[in-house]
Amino acid sequence: IIKSAVSESEIALGIQWRDGLFYPSGAELLDEELVNEPLKWLADPTYKNVLAPLKKGLTHYLEASNNPEKLADTVTDMYEALEALAKIITERPQKDLSANAELFVNNLKLSEYYRKMVKDYIDYANQYRHAIEQTKTRTKPKPNEVEAFIYIQPVFLSDLQLNNWVQSN
Repeated sequence: IIKSAVSESEIALGIQWRDGLFYPSGAELLDEELVNEPLKWLADPTYKNVLAPLKKGLTHYLEASNNPEKLADTVTDMYEALEALAKIITERPQKDLSANAELFVNNLKLSEYYRKMVKDYIDYANQYRHAIEQTKTRTKPKPNEVEAFIYIQPVFLSDLQLNNWVQSN
């Protein structure tokens, strides 16, 4: 019923119903390749700790349309997904991404520029993930930045999947 109602709407609602949850629809082509496809291969039990915060982040992003405070939660959740992936790749499950970042990036064998992108992505998320001093205020993320943040992460995940496939074959 929900799928039918969403698909038959006369205007774009900005949501889609998938696997019992609402997700923001964004750009259809980007959603399919950068969100839906990684969700499929992350269903592998190896990546359960990556998939859970990724799904949570997508849910928080949808909730942010009514509650903008959820935008920072979205960034935090996406960061947690990348952190979980770094723990798998570096084989250092006790370390957070701040401690694993350099080893994680080294293990991915990325070009200089791509390494910088991953590090900048991590730095951006750190401002929402980690506690700040009581005397400072945290900048609220902008909706378009958070949407871009969501779309960028699966690029890293997909690149990682490709690297793993090449190395195993």
